[in-house]
Amino acid sequence: MRSIKQIAQQEGLNPARFSVGELCDKFQTGSITQMIAGHDIAQKYRQIGGFASPLGMPIDRIKNARQTPLPFPNGDGYRGNFRSGYIDIEDPIKPDPTTAVGTYEVTVTFVALECRIRQEGEDEMYGTVGTIVPSTHVGDAHHFPDGAEYWSMGKDNNRIVLPAMQVYKGPVTDLVFTCTLVEHDSGNIDEYKKKIADLIAKAAQVGLGEMGVPSETTAADQGWIGDLSVGLVNSISSALGADDDPYTPQALRITADEISNHTFSKQTLRRSDDPRSTDYTHLMIVNGTDQGGDPGEYGFYFLVNLVDIFTIY
Repeated sequence: MRSIKQIAQQEGLNPARFSVGELCDKFQTGSITQMIAGHDIAQKYRQIGGFASPLGMPIDRIKNARQTPLPFPNGDGYRGNFRSGYIDIEDPIKPDPTTAVGTYEVTVTFVALECRIRQEGEDEMYGTVGTIVPSTHVGDAHHFPDGAEYWSMGKDNNRIVLPAMQVYKGPVTDLVFTCTLVEHDSGNIDEYKKKIADLIAKAAQVGLGEMGVPSETTAADQGWIGDLSVGLVNSISSALGADDDPYTPQALRITADEISNHTFSKQTLRRSDDPRSTDYTHLMIVNGTDQGGDPGEYGFYFLVNLVDIFTIY
């Protein structure tokens, strides 16, 4: 059996100057056995990656995210609950207690780009979906189209493109997606891609504070979203040719609560002037005006799926 002093040390307390009460308070219990279970759950969680693990962030009884897991009675043992699963401890008094971890994951796919209002006779479109995971400070840029410079869009039968591009796969968490779009003429697309990718990676690291709940709280603030949008505008402008027409970037935030509680419905994108269709759960619209004063409007369509639970340890 682990000693209380060892547990204190592993939980970041001074082993020479701690009280059992401090440990019990950390795991919100008055029972030493339950406190030990809480420590074992926390240790297992750290071993498999903490916030960046397949489990995502710990949650309390009412599913609020928290920084550290809590042990709840579960049959003859205890369970720590997480946004994307659980950790079970069968008998925390044993020297090497049996643990079981179950998890499920979320996928988010960029399923369609729709030309709602074209600027020209035929628009030549390219852009990026940026993915930021505030709780872990991860940022990725997903450029489109793949394998070509741009998509020709706007004429009948070319109003919808179906990229089927996976932009997130992982635990339930708050997610921020940035949608940038450009009507191409003479700009350096490679330079655009580099600047946008650099900005997304930097935005995920800077200004969000401590990982976990504090980072998600910051990312929910409109000030942070506004700063991100300004950065995207500046990055696009500095990379484009004089005749390229950028659309105003937009940010789409999908919360962990939305995903966990399924507070969104699946809809179907259809148009009478294009045979393509697809299911989606989220839509973000971007607008722009070219140098001739012609307005344009495009829709970014996303599909969120929650994969069934399974045991991984």
